[in-house]
Amino acid sequence: MESPTLLTFEPLMSSAFSVVHDSDINVSFTLDKIVRKNEKDIQSFSLEFLGPLNPVFGQGTFKLLHEDAGEFNIFLVPVEKCDDGIIYEAVFNRMVTPPDAGSD
Repeated sequence: MESPTLLTFEPLMSSAFSVVHDSDINVSFTLDKIVRKNEKDIQSFSLEFLGPLNPVFGQGTFKLLHEDAGEFNIFLVPVEKCDDGIIYEAVFNRMVTPPDAGSD
């Protein structure tokens, strides 16, 4: 499976993901925010998912299932508690090869 990109998640904004945890707990997270952080040779973006107040998961890799987009294994970190639930963040960074790289 190829690593997901920003283009993978943009159409999924505000949609629900089923999150499966090691303990077989299945809860729903909503993709709440996408932040683009591109630099010169690095494609970087973060996703913020809103989960319920209970249960609260520690950081780790979770299986996220989306009805249309399929399955993703994503490392999530709980970053904030708000009135609506717990915000979990996933950060993606990858080197971008310039279009003319490798050509002489």
